[in-house]
Amino acid sequence: MKKLRLLAVSGTYPPDIGGSEISFHIGLKKIRERGHEVVVVTDQRHHRDGYLDGIRIVGSSPDSIEENLDRLNKEYGFDVLLTQLIFAPKAMLWARSHNLASMYFVRGTGIKLDLSDSGPYRPDVVVANSNYTASTVQRRFHLDAPVVYPFIERTGCIP
Repeated sequence: MKKLRLLAVSGTYPPDIGGSEISFHIGLKKIRERGHEVVVVTDQRHHRDGYLDGIRIVGSSPDSIEENLDRLNKEYGFDVLLTQLIFAPKAMLWARSHNLASMYFVRGTGIKLDLSDSGPYRPDVVVANSNYTASTVQRRFHLDAPVVYPFIERTGCIP
């Protein structure tokens, strides 16, 4: 199996509390455990550069995200971009301008981005977090979005 170098971009990320943040981290952690390299770029107002569960975290201001993505891409030579939430528009435009495969995680039905064929934010793959969200993506953009339900770690949960 080829080892992939994944760039994950999300405006919020743990330790921020929220379902999207936690689910995204759990999924990335599992990808890393399979031997792939993962780097996360997130909002620097919440994060200092460092590591979480072996995943490199890089804080970026919204104004310097493209500059940071360029710098990291020179260092890692990413194979694919995974993105969600508020940094997704800039990340998808950046990926398109660098001919980098992109995957956008849709977490709800209030999608404000133009994901149509002619839209500037069209990723290579759209992934939905529910059948309902996938049907909204299909209806609005005529895209088939596979469903990946939010990841949950049962370790540490209190019944």
